[in-house]
Amino acid sequence: MKRYAFLATLLILAACSQSDTSKRVAAIAAGSPAPQSSNDPAHVIDAYVVGINTDFADLQGDPTKQTGDYAYYRATRPLPGASNCTVYVDSKSSGHFGSCDFNAPDIGSVKKLYDTWISNIQSAEYYWKQLDVSPLPAGVVEATIFADDKETRGIYVTATDGPHPHLTITFAKMSALRS
Repeated sequence: MKRYAFLATLLILAACSQSDTSKRVAAIAAGSPAPQSSNDPAHVIDAYVVGINTDFADLQGDPTKQTGDYAYYRATRPLPGASNCTVYVDSKSSGHFGSCDFNAPDIGSVKKLYDTWISNIQSAEYYWKQLDVSPLPAGVVEATIFADDKETRGIYVTATDGPHPHLTITFAKMSALRS
């Protein structure tokens, strides 16, 4: 009987020592419903991070279009405030991506969105590394890649100028982001 009490105590202590992020990720991976505030950016970011490991199976909705080597699907969980979220698959590389776009009226608004979402990602995945992007792709005014400690999963955030300024947040395996 004492042995079971000891094991129960160890389990409780182990659960208490988990970080908030790992608890959220574990709950999402176990299929727990969204918290009361399902628009909480951290919870939705974590859903996409878990989705990287499952090729976004839980986030992939109905097909929307096929363009060249890419098949696009509606994402079932948009990031709060996103104009459009999709899951897409590159048939050449078998890369799977979860991506959300945020439209903005001007570059100043895009830069504010960029700062907000960089902060949201840092809060949700505080143990991930932040990598600079250099040189920046054409039309991109700000870009950051976040990578987990083993650099297997990543989040690529870009702010784009031009006739349709927008922010894009893309979740994928680092091997797919690098290709």
